[in-house]
Amino acid sequence: MSILLRKEEQEALRHRYLNDDLFRQWSFVLSHWERSFQEANPVSVWYVTDNLIQRLHDAGEHSDAVVPFLYTELLNTHGEMTAITVMTVLFTRLANTAESADASDDNPHKPLCIAILREINNKPLFEKLITEFEAQKLDNRGQNVFIQSTDPMDIEASKNSMDEIAKKENEALVKWVIQKTKGLKSILNQEHWDCWESIWIDICNDSELLLKLKEKNNPRGSDWAVNEKMVFNVLGIFLDIFEYKNTDIKANNAISSSNKRDYITNHGYKNGSSTVLKTMEIHDKVESIVKEYADC
Repeated sequence: MSILLRKEEQEALRHRYLNDDLFRQWSFVLSHWERSFQEANPVSVWYVTDNLIQRLHDAGEHSDAVVPFLYTELLNTHGEMTAITVMTVLFTRLANTAESADASDDNPHKPLCIAILREINNKPLFEKLITEFEAQKLDNRGQNVFIQSTDPMDIEASKNSMDEIAKKENEALVKWVIQKTKGLKSILNQEHWDCWESIWIDICNDSELLLKLKEKNNPRGSDWAVNEKMVFNVLGIFLDIFEYKNTDIKANNAISSSNKRDYITNHGYKNGSSTVLKTMEIHDKVESIVKEYADC
């Protein structure tokens, strides 16, 4: 048994995935496995594959060599059934980049697909999952199942998978953060202020970072509707990368009447702090987003 996300987290992320043909098709299979074997629910599986896709993307040219390590990590963390299930779904997401089976040789992720198959192709569970997945020929409306080819490493494609509820939530969260931090306009030039807003759009488009932002991890007495500590952590990364030196006091005072400088200056694992972005993966993910705008 492996429950990877809380119910409220599942509900939030389900709306981010519903417009994806492949997610809906897998939902039939994974829901059956969840009920029959107390296995991970469809949203949790998809969420884990999102994180794996990000790690493969960040690995660069030799990302296929990372696959065995990711599989071992899954085995050690979640057990064999969940590990194989996740890798099977990951395989189909990467394979679905090709427009058809005939075009598989043109799939830029073919080496990744081969690497995954080398790990799980001889596993009976993999075969059962694929068989059950492919058995779904008709949808609930009696129409032939059609799965649009998409590249899971394409950020724009991930946006298209959101339903209206998810899109409105994203817009509301970004608006809330920007409104709460508008005092930074007195410190940042206009171009950098525009970058600050774009960074938060990208953060909210990332499932893992969205859940982190929605955590009520705030200092005592805080009335913030989002994770206040995280916002200050991101600000610290932003000031470092955009080279706003010795501005932590001004930045703190621009958006808070309380002293939150520790969250600005100690914004992650690199400083050995216990602040929100304390894991290497989450800190580096935010840092990577901010760096994309460093030349704006």
